[in-house]
Amino acid sequence: MTWDESKHPRRPAGSPSGGEFTRTQRFLSELEKRFPDKKTPSGLMRSAIGPAFVLVEPGYRDKKATVNLSEIWSSGAKGEGAGSAALKTITRMADKAGVGIDLEPQAFRAGKNKGHALSDQELRSWYERHGFKRSGDKMTRKPKKEKP
Repeated sequence: MTWDESKHPRRPAGSPSGGEFTRTQRFLSELEKRFPDKKTPSGLMRSAIGPAFVLVEPGYRDKKATVNLSEIWSSGAKGEGAGSAALKTITRMADKAGVGIDLEPQAFRAGKNKGHALSDQELRSWYERHGFKRSGDKMTRKPKKEKP
């Protein structure tokens, strides 16, 4: 999930430079420390935040400190709040680290939880309620400044 400096000591091409890159790395390291990778029911490794699973990777928007939220899902029923709780945790951590979040909202359409999935429109609206703004097919969230 995080950028492993021992395996990849150089910054990826097109990634943020200097302090921006360091902020992104710190955020991902803190996320992994607080929520270590666990196997999902399908056997994939994702960070577990309560009953929800997330996949967060380094992002590269305009050479700013960003991460890409690739997946967020819960094995529970829609409306129980597990996804919202996980997303609030991620956004609070990103705000504290000064890191933006990018994503491409794609409704989950496979497996036994198909009936519990949000529609594309519901998913976009859900992200908007959490501070994300539409930008074409993508959505972005700039870090909020902490109040003194």
